[in-house]
Amino acid sequence: MKMKVPLSGKATNFNPELANLDRIGVSGDNNDPIRVDIDLGNVSWRLISIDLEAKEAEIEITPANEITELKAGGDPEKSEDFITRQLSDAEKQASLVDAQIRADMAPRGQLKVTSTILNKYKNWKAEKVTQ
Repeated sequence: MKMKVPLSGKATNFNPELANLDRIGVSGDNNDPIRVDIDLGNVSWRLISIDLEAKEAEIEITPANEITELKAGGDPEKSEDFITRQLSDAEKQASLVDAQIRADMAPRGQLKVTSTILNKYKNWKAEKVTQ
């Protein structure tokens, strides 16, 4: 499932040539890297693209196949009191819905982008539209 999530951090450069290759082309500050700063729950995700104007990323999420849970009455300090089991299709779907809700509730516009970087990005994007 594809979705948009807000980005945090500080963009330090936009490289149009790299963006043509990877649909990203953005570098982040070593002390404040570009990141998805929200917990999406029991899913894994991969980056598809970044939109500097919207300060968000498009990602594809996949639900986990299994979950590790504390046994009823178990002690959370003891590893033997946990079990791992397969998730049902309904639980996997619920994980996707939960991730979307978490993303929708996250604060927007946290990514710091200078006007110079943003202009380079807008010019690159405009060229893509006219091609």
